[in-house]
Amino acid sequence: MTKKRRCSVMIGGFFLVVNGTYSFTDLPGIFEGLRAKKITGILKLFQEKAVKSLYFKEGNIIYASSSEDEDRLGDVLLKIGKITKEQYRVSSDLIKKTGKRQGSILVEMGAITPKDLFEGLKNQILEIISSVILWEEGGNYEFQDGELPPNIIPLPIDLQEILTGIIVKLETE
Repeated sequence: MTKKRRCSVMIGGFFLVVNGTYSFTDLPGIFEGLRAKKITGILKLFQEKAVKSLYFKEGNIIYASSSEDEDRLGDVLLKIGKITKEQYRVSSDLIKKTGKRQGSILVEMGAITPKDLFEGLKNQILEIISSVILWEEGGNYEFQDGELPPNIIPLPIDLQEILTGIIVKLETE
């Protein structure tokens, strides 16, 4: 793993290390620091070729994105049984043709309801957060303080619920 030089800046009255390396044991502390200081920005986590981004608003995780195929909304909806492989294929083709988001396309097609879309988005975010917490070897990170992109769909995420679920999952494995 390539080590990045640590750099810290004053954000919200305290110094935040804005890039560096982490192990899975460091993430809860990073999350808690952002929550306690009510920071808004994007925490990008890197491991090998994967890039996963957690979006914070006033210290709370409200959205997540990933470069990994298995973290795409369509894949998550397929995995939880909300859509069929054919609906996945058709919606994927329509993304290329229309440039619309897959969730919007699936709702317009009648494949899912808006409630299913919300459930799928929440599952997607939970999967992304869980996956970075479970990266055994950790990785590199950088934090970008400031405004969030306008195209994200903010969702209420209970980080305590996620951490409890991960602990239960680890204990049953």
